Amino acid sequence: MNKDGVIFGGVYDNRFLIKKTKSLVNSGLKEQIPYPGAKPMLLVDSEDPDETKEIVDIVINEIKSHRKK
Repeated sequence: MNKDGVIFGGVYDNRFLIKKTKSLVNSGLKEQIPYPGAKPMLLVDSEDPDETKEIVDIVINEIKSHRKK
C-alpha cells in the first residue's frame, strides 16, 4: 500500500500488515510474516478506522523521517 509516495504495508492472505518501525515495536501489534522468506511485519486488526489511520500515519512519518535528503 502506498500513501504520499511511501510504501508502508499491504494485504497478505486477508491480513493488513504494515512495516515494522521503531515507534511501533512496543505498540502491542502482533508480528507476522507476510509470506515465506519475508521480513516480519505488524498486523493491524483494529476495527476502528481512526485507530488504523493513526497507526498508518505513525509508520509513514517514521519512514519519511529516515529518507535521505
